[in-house]
Amino acid sequence: MLGFPLFADQPSNCERARAKGFGLTMNIHEFSSEEMFDNIQEMLGNKSYGDNIKRCSAILRDEPMLGPKKVAHWIEHVVTYGSAHLCSPAMDLPLYRFLMLDVLVIIFVVTFIVTAVICVSTIAVTRIIRRKLLYHPSRKKFQ
Repeated sequence: MLGFPLFADQPSNCERARAKGFGLTMNIHEFSSEEMFDNIQEMLGNKSYGDNIKRCSAILRDEPMLGPKKVAHWIEHVVTYGSAHLCSPAMDLPLYRFLMLDVLVIIFVVTFIVTAVICVSTIAVTRIIRRKLLYHPSRKKFQ
């Protein structure tokens, strides 16, 4: 794999491919045609890239049970033991906890209190500054 990572998880995926020995990474903004040609020649000429990807593919495909056997196993499992132990504990939560409404209420209340404190403080400071400017001794009084 010759990777040109652009965003999101692509840089880490390309780095993982390089670390596992079946890929190279190039910077899409700073590469030359010679560098790209050399990397392609390296990957085509060096057998280790192909061997490493074949090994990773074999690891990925090595499963103890394939499709029909796996389905039969789980059907027999459910028939024998039932399915209650396979259900997520989230199924037993009340709706307000499942939707995390308790957490959202706390976040809303804290946000409201912080906003209220900031607004009240701003109004208080503005009034103090306004009084000091209006009643400053150097200011001439109207006659």
